[in-house]
Amino acid sequence: MKYFTPEWWMKADSSTQVAETYCAYLSTVREQLPAALLEFVDDHTLHDSTILRIDEDSEKRTLLILFDGWNQRFDQQVQYTLKFYGVSHFDQSQLRNEDARSQLGDVGYIELEPNAPHVEMRILFNSFIEVKIVFETFGFEYIGA
Repeated sequence: MKYFTPEWWMKADSSTQVAETYCAYLSTVREQLPAALLEFVDDHTLHDSTILRIDEDSEKRTLLILFDGWNQRFDQQVQYTLKFYGVSHFDQSQLRNEDARSQLGDVGYIELEPNAPHVEMRILFNSFIEVKIVFETFGFEYIGA
């Protein structure tokens, strides 16, 4: 994580400076992100969601992650399936089995960073474990809200 670091989170810093800095950065790179990813970021959230399932196919370079989460108002539950294509890196060392995934806790923050032709998504869980996914294209589905 470059913005929402575990160190920042552990300080319980209630200022909005980090979020404002990240949002300012994101606004400068929006055109470099896939349209579906922008739609997800603008209209949905992974904050406080948990991973239910991970399906990785390294031969096809695809990754599907099922999350149990919330809508942006946090008043209705939603299940999100995030679909990553052209995956060149998936740091899964913390996610190898169901017990490890349950220890991740909830998603705290995500960060996006384009590096053409790839995009890097970094996810920080409330256990302070970070996961990184580098991919080319993105899709998502949701059930609920």
